Amino acid sequence: CNQQGPALESFEKALDLDGTNFDLLLQLGKLYCKVGRYGEAVKVLGKGEQVGPVGARDISHGAVYRFLGEARKGLGENVQAMVSLQKAVRHNPRDAAALSMLGELYCREKQGGEIAVSLCRQAVELDGADWRHWSRLGFVLLALERDDEALRALRKGLALSGRNPELLCRLALFYEKRGKTGLAEKMYKKVLRADPGHLRAADGLAALV
Repeated sequence: CNQQGPALESFEKALDLDGTNFDLLLQLGKLYCKVGRYGEAVKVLGKGEQVGPVGARDISHGAVYRFLGEARKGLGENVQAMVSLQKAVRHNPRDAAALSMLGELYCREKQGGEIAVSLCRQAVELDGADWRHWSRLGFVLLALERDDEALRALRKGLALSGRNPELLCRLALFYEKRGKTGLAEKMYKKVLRADPGHLRAADGLAALV
């Protein structure tokens, strides 16, 4: 985290000298996504989209679309994010992150539950070591009320990232649905012990009490 500030500064200075350098635009957009500066990410990645390679299938251009999708998702622009992520998958059908985010957005936008599950399952098959893919699969399965499968997915994610707040909050929601409020409370408290200012966990716990 501490290294991201200097890295951002270096990339920004370099981009001032050459505003059409594809690799710089991609790396800077990626870093902006990492630190949650999604509006700036959209700007530089939009430029990358214009100057990047135009081959029918190009992995580096696919990465621009994936981060563009992530940034638009972060801004709540779900429909535009889906368009970018679909382009990312066309360029690189094995991009697990793009598949996973696209699956989550298909579910959120009610564009087809089974398609959403299929996309998220492809992601965990391609890269089962990333907790985020399991978390998104769990989210989609919960939305479809496939609770047992959702629990398995969330537990897989927790095995990879033990005290992850996103996973713990999703698990808390699962337990709430099942009427197991004591377990839900336990999950929220775990999150708040690590991060007392976590709004989602605080709101979830307050709703239970």
